[in-house]
Amino acid sequence: MKREKLILAVTVAAALLFVPFNGHRHGVPEKSFATVHAVSAPLSPYDSIIRSYADSIGWDWRLIAALIRQESRFNSKVISPGGAVGLMQVQSARYSQETLMDPEQNIRIGTRYLKKLEQMYSAASRLDTIKFALSAYNMGDGRLSRLMADAAESGKDPRQWEEVVPLWHQSRRYVNSILRLYDHYLLTQPSALRLRVLSDTIPTN
Repeated sequence: MKREKLILAVTVAAALLFVPFNGHRHGVPEKSFATVHAVSAPLSPYDSIIRSYADSIGWDWRLIAALIRQESRFNSKVISPGGAVGLMQVQSARYSQETLMDPEQNIRIGTRYLKKLEQMYSAASRLDTIKFALSAYNMGDGRLSRLMADAAESGKDPRQWEEVVPLWHQSRRYVNSILRLYDHYLLTQPSALRLRVLSDTIPTN
């Protein structure tokens, strides 16, 4: 009898380990579980600054973090061969190199520019708007405008990013790389605002 009870107890315990998570996990309510896992390792030394300025332009901070990771690998002192400086690789004659190497100033200037680019494009969806802004950040708005004009001349929809940026174009790889990083950050930095940046309910101005 004792042996049968022992076998039963082991079987029940093993089964509980493989019960699908549906509101509770190992007896922890879903809300508590989310709260515990939201306190995860930081993405960078600049998370609080990124959060603040991302909020100011209505973007998910994890997407801005993904862009910064792509641009500089969170190195605030890096200077590109073309003269782009700091975390967001800002290139501007208006600011000194010292200013652009300051993490907060760099993120402030970079996110403000990103918002300006976002407002320049009337796209088919919120996601297309984000992709256009990221592409323009990468290649410049002049080059992107020419691609949009080429797409329109070819009978394609210039409001759809997939129709505008060719498969071979470096900017397509750039944007897709940032969005893959963003997907990863969504898993490592969960939030009630998950995927909100891709929602069409987010205002664009």
